[in-house]
Amino acid sequence: MSDEQSKGQAFEAKVGELLAELQSQHPDVVHIVEQPRFELHDGQELIPDFELQFDLLYEEGHYLIECQDRKRSSPQIAQKIKYMKGVSSRNRFIFVYATDIPEATRNALAADGVMHMSFDDFVFFITRMHLALLRQGDPESLRRSDFDDVFRGYYPKDRGPEDFDPRPCPA
Repeated sequence: MSDEQSKGQAFEAKVGELLAELQSQHPDVVHIVEQPRFELHDGQELIPDFELQFDLLYEEGHYLIECQDRKRSSPQIAQKIKYMKGVSSRNRFIFVYATDIPEATRNALAADGVMHMSFDDFVFFITRMHLALLRQGDPESLRRSDFDDVFRGYYPKDRGPEDFDPRPCPA
C-alpha cells in the first residue's frame, strides 16, 4: 500500500470516527453507513466513503460523503461527484479534505452544489447538527456541558463552548 493510500485511509477513519460519535450521541435519529453501495441508473455501482442519514423534526436528510487527503486534490474528484449526482437518486454531497484544495476544484464543486469543507469545518458542521438534534428533543434541557466535551477533541485547535454561544439576532 502506498503512503498516499495509507494517509487517505487514516483520514477516512478519522472522519468515520467523528460520524460514529454523532451516531452514538443520537442513535435513534442518526445512521452512518460506511462505503454504501448504490446501483446507478446506468447499471454502474456507486461507493462513496460514507452516507450520513439523519432525522430532524422538519427534515429527513441524507448526505453522501467523500473524503480526500492528498497533497494535491485532483480536479477529477469534482467530475466524479458531478457524475454520481447525475446518475443516482442521491444528490447531496459533502466533500471533506485534509489539506487545502485548488481554487478550480473548489469552484467546480460549488458550481455543482457540493458542500466542500476542511476537516475543521466538518467538525463544526457535525457539532451544529449535534446541537440541532439536542434541541429538537428537549430544548430547555440544553446545558453548556452538553457540548463542552463531546466533539471538542476533534478540533486540532482548542475551541471551546464559547464558539457555540447563541448569537444576538439582528435588529
